[in-house]
Amino acid sequence: ITNLCRPFCTDKTGTVLSEGGGMMVLEELERAKDRGAETRILAEVLAGSQTADAFNGLKPSSEGLERAIIKTLKEAKLKAEDISFIQVHGTGTEENDKCEFDVLNKVFGEHLVNIFITANKSRLGHMMGGAGFQNAAELALSLKRGEVPITANMQNPDPRFIPKMKFATETGTKNNAKYGMAISIGFGGLNTCLILKKYQG
Repeated sequence: ITNLCRPFCTDKTGTVLSEGGGMMVLEELERAKDRGAETRILAEVLAGSQTADAFNGLKPSSEGLERAIIKTLKEAKLKAEDISFIQVHGTGTEENDKCEFDVLNKVFGEHLVNIFITANKSRLGHMMGGAGFQNAAELALSLKRGEVPITANMQNPDPRFIPKMKFATETGTKNNAKYGMAISIGFGGLNTCLILKKYQG
């Protein structure tokens, strides 16, 4: 089957477009508690940032994504070693695979092998304008449940990346991450990074 999204694999054939949408409610913590919504809180938003490289074309920029991640870590007052779960953009293209790996390897260094990574476009496809929400929502749910969603279609992992990138390929993989990160890369050089904290009451 050729029409599958296979991020970070040797047999990738490109991304797969899809449709979808959703909504997340952002609210001050104390207000949520006051109205009795505490049991439904998924996660706390610690920091987020966006950078723009402003170029024509589809090639992701490792420099811009690196700046977004470093800026978000600084705003959240966290070290790279504090992150134990990342939702990557993961489009299943050579350019995206290399860009994300290069940046994560540079920012997280030896700690990268300790971080669980999920590329949900392997399951859900690329929702284009909804892709950022897709990553943020799944990150919040993953932190709440203490589980790592699988990255599908990884029968042939690329040896350039997989030794340093840890993916869950079976359902029910546990990860009691306290801090998680979601990154997205958009056409024209847009890069976003979001850090959430597991809500523990």
